[in-house]
Amino acid sequence: MESKLKLEGAVHCACVKAPSFDGKMSWTNYLKQFEAAARANKWSEREKAVKLIIALRGDALDVLYFTPVEETHDFEQLGKRLNMRYHSKRIVHRNVTRAFKNSN
Repeated sequence: MESKLKLEGAVHCACVKAPSFDGKMSWTNYLKQFEAAARANKWSEREKAVKLIIALRGDALDVLYFTPVEETHDFEQLGKRLNMRYHSKRIVHRNVTRAFKNSN
């Protein structure tokens, strides 16, 4: 009973896995989840870069093809590249969809 109480009262953070990103969900929402995992795991900027690369799937993984090797260890640079591709892509898609709806 005593050890159970200690466990219930203890703040223990098991390794929180970063969610995968394939470009289909909102980049902004994904980044919030990723940053939450990074804070929970106390990842350094370099660890965040590695975890982000591992989390990429499908089309999102193709961003690495155009990323210089020295930038693959830089979380901020990787984030900028993904943001340019996916945040801008969503805005364009949303605007085209609105324009199409308004033309009907």
